[in-house]
Amino acid sequence: MDTLNRIKELERLIIQAKKSYYSFTDDTDEQQLTDAEFDLLEEELRQLDPNNVVLRQVGYEDTLNSITNKIKVTHTIPMLSMDKVKKKEDLLSWFNNKIDSGLITDYQLVVEPKVDGVSGDLLYSNTKFQYAATRGNGRIGLKIDTNLIKNTIKSTIPIKGSEIHIRGEFYIPKSYNLKKERDDYEPLRNLCAGALKRKEPIEINKYIEFIPYNIIGTDITFDKEIEKLELLRKTKYPDIQYFITKDITHVWEYFEEYEKSLRNKWSFESDGLVVVFNSINTQKIIVQEFGDTDHHHKYAIAIKPKSVGAWSTIRDVEFNVSRNGRIVPVAIMYPVQIGSVMVSRATLNNMSFVKENNIQLYDKVFCNRTNDVIPDIVKVIHTTKSKEVTIEKCPSCGTKLVEKGVDYICPNHLNCPAQIVNKFLHWFTSNDIKHIGPSSIDKLIHGGNFSSLWQLYAMNQNDLMCVIEKYCNISKDTDTMKEFIRLFEKSKDQTEQDIIGKYGIPTIGIKMLKKMNIYTLNDLIKYKDLSYMSSDVAVEKNICIWLNQDPRNFDDLFSLIKYIDPKKKVDKNIKKKLFCITGALDNLSRNDAIKEIENKYPNYEYSNTVTKDVSILYIGNDATNTSKYKTAVKYNIPIIEYKSI
Repeated sequence: MDTLNRIKELERLIIQAKKSYYSFTDDTDEQQLTDAEFDLLEEELRQLDPNNVVLRQVGYEDTLNSITNKIKVTHTIPMLSMDKVKKKEDLLSWFNNKIDSGLITDYQLVVEPKVDGVSGDLLYSNTKFQYAATRGNGRIGLKIDTNLIKNTIKSTIPIKGSEIHIRGEFYIPKSYNLKKERDDYEPLRNLCAGALKRKEPIEINKYIEFIPYNIIGTDITFDKEIEKLELLRKTKYPDIQYFITKDITHVWEYFEEYEKSLRNKWSFESDGLVVVFNSINTQKIIVQEFGDTDHHHKYAIAIKPKSVGAWSTIRDVEFNVSRNGRIVPVAIMYPVQIGSVMVSRATLNNMSFVKENNIQLYDKVFCNRTNDVIPDIVKVIHTTKSKEVTIEKCPSCGTKLVEKGVDYICPNHLNCPAQIVNKFLHWFTSNDIKHIGPSSIDKLIHGGNFSSLWQLYAMNQNDLMCVIEKYCNISKDTDTMKEFIRLFEKSKDQTEQDIIGKYGIPTIGIKMLKKMNIYTLNDLIKYKDLSYMSSDVAVEKNICIWLNQDPRNFDDLFSLIKYIDPKKKVDKNIKKKLFCITGALDNLSRNDAIKEIENKYPNYEYSNTVTKDVSILYIGNDATNTSKYKTAVKYNIPIIEYKSI
């Protein structure tokens, strides 16, 4: 099974899992995936296709559309999901990305448990309970039969208002396991979801509890997130424990304490911690500056528990095809629990790695998963069933493979479906064009008959939006479409050299083009001369091979540059120096600061990250805890307070 087929299989499994979990059409005890198993599927899909539309969906749309025996409820303010991190550096990146904007002055954080239950919304009017609803797809939920939660719901609350929504998690406490002495290991979250689906209550329903974490009202306003949590204490529902800090490193220390002891002390099952900016004004600034997604708010993040390693057995080997035809083997294993996640795949790098480590089908293997989505195999034990791993033809197009160095290569570079998809994906990724992944590109190619990037750039904006809506399932009037169009248009604002460097010519990037003094197609085309086939310079030979492979290689690149029509030119006489900025700037946005520096020092250009190539780091307020500052200190890069310029 190649990557595209695996993506389709993951889409099917995730949609089926959501359908089972969110369906309120029967009262059967249908077997569901555990939260960890579901996370595994989502993480694998996110690794293979980060922009897949299934990952943006909250709940299950088709299930809601097909339900006729339940009352549907529209969430005026959507109930979104959470973005997730597992590594400390990713948490710091999320935080510093907001702080480095220079717009945020109140960066206090609230940290609370991520309760592993079923999200719900309770409506109260003039202190009296009206109904409870599920999250559904985030925009539309289903009313829950009050008889199923009559032991859970408070009939009145001491909070006045014509429309008060209390949001939180329905859950079954850990004590239920002790009372029932269960040995079936069915996750409490799944038991709770099943109990809320029933037509009539059974014994388990009396154990359901509700813990609130948010309150929304037409007659109440808040300045801080903790004001909501304190007001919710008055409802007599269980309190949610929280922790406040301005130091993001303290958040990670609290998470480490959570992993060691806190999660075992709480009465409910949890799946990590939730981190949110305390100031409501800060939340609004983040939404205005960074936007929101259809899936989650950018002012909050969930930290998920770390993983370790475990033994499993290889039951199959999947072969994926890169944009340049390289065959990448992946071990498919029997699912094994590593930390809080079920793992069923491990990278095998290339066929030379498989041979050198004598990895065979049906081997027993030990996998490490140190916060990586796909783990590494570090130990191998053969079994009586072990069988050599072999491949002769491309899994995507069936072309006979050729051996080149450590890799097996599919030579059908222009017509292999997997290579075409990955070429599109490389361009979108290189230009930071979001929301289009392998699955969407596959639909563009096969459904829309797109085979070259220039075809998209030849369209006017309205036609492009129609195509993206039809094949990529992104509605025209959404923020997701607006961001896609903005980034697509931004990709036109680059030099001819940038376009050539990002196009995906094997071993050729922008740095190499600069080194070779290749600025335009006229500079590139000279390497079509067959004499370069015998060049001692590998890069010259690679360009010559690419240009002579097929006339369409150059023709497609020529057409792309023609339709982008780059106005930006490379200044060949000036080698730009790089500068970076971190910390909050007084009364000045980040973009204005960049323009100010570049106008004052024309031979400098902005870098979004600090590397060894950066000449100066300008700092604002509270910059010393940022990753950029620490990297600059590490590389002895000059650090200057911004106000001093």
